[in-house]
Amino acid sequence: MDGQTKPERQTTAFGAGENYAIAQGPPVPDVPTYYTNKANTNATIFEVQIAFFLDRFTGLADRKEAKHLFNLVMSPQHAKALHETLGQVLAQYEAKMGSPIRILPTPTAGA
Repeated sequence: MDGQTKPERQTTAFGAGENYAIAQGPPVPDVPTYYTNKANTNATIFEVQIAFFLDRFTGLADRKEAKHLFNLVMSPQHAKALHETLGQVLAQYEAKMGSPIRILPTPTAGA
């Protein structure tokens, strides 16, 4: 090794109210990894749907272009377990960084 430390990566499985680590280390080959900075959500009685996008500036005034990356569909129970797991991960992140995560305001249309 060249003396550089690699960032810690942990994947968490969730469901049935139990959280446990299922993998650590580099990304799994042949499994795509996406960066997303925008998501739209929808829910029905049977499922929760999340559409993930990459929102990027086009360089034309305040015009932005969002590329639709993928959709994620799951049961409400699974979505609730994911919600709880993400809450735990973000709480750990904030504790480690020493300050709360600030949510940037979203520009409104015409503003």
